[in-house]
Amino acid sequence: MIDEYKLVSLGLSGLIHVWGLPASGKTLLAVTAAASASRKGRVEWLNFDGKRGFLQQLRMTVDKYAGDPKNVAISLLEDRETMLSTIVSLPHKLHEDVVLVVIDPITRVLDMARTDPTLWGRELLEDALPALASLVVNRAIDVIVISDSRMLIDKGTVAVYHSSIKHWSNYDILVRRSASAGKSEIVLNGDTHMPQTIGVLTLAGSSGPDIVVQHPVGTTLEG
Repeated sequence: MIDEYKLVSLGLSGLIHVWGLPASGKTLLAVTAAASASRKGRVEWLNFDGKRGFLQQLRMTVDKYAGDPKNVAISLLEDRETMLSTIVSLPHKLHEDVVLVVIDPITRVLDMARTDPTLWGRELLEDALPALASLVVNRAIDVIVISDSRMLIDKGTVAVYHSSIKHWSNYDILVRRSASAGKSEIVLNGDTHMPQTIGVLTLAGSSGPDIVVQHPVGTTLEG
């Protein structure tokens, strides 16, 4: 039996920004956190990309960590306005036993068509992120926000609206595929140190993903 809530084992809490390229393991990292958190309290998972593949992984992983599936509430939303209004309402509607909120991906609240380019991003910066930050400050709820990312020739992997989301976040986490097959590195980015691998996420396996902690936050960082 896993005794420790996986976000705690990595040394993470608060508003956690998770980003990386498609298929890097971003959602599986959140699955692992949600499964272990379900043993402590309720988890609110808001899925915004229309994908359903994570559901089976989540069920397997909840069972693996001896979690409680009744503690995991999943909302599958595809309308951008509904997504935004749902996030904004969370501080007023969440059950008192909620310990973790997952937003996958937070960037879907953006008007990607840019019908109003002058105010593009306002819904994220003025509405969604402040609402989520209030959960951390006022309710001590952990929040994982996952971002869509792109590979740019001159900059490498870049998350959509990265600097703005990072500004609101307690931790900025890059998930990137490892040289080892079926694994991804969990990399902590910060303003005062070089990127540091704090754990390895196992992507493959019949019992769901798992995290091996290498260098939890709070220990001495190199570089």
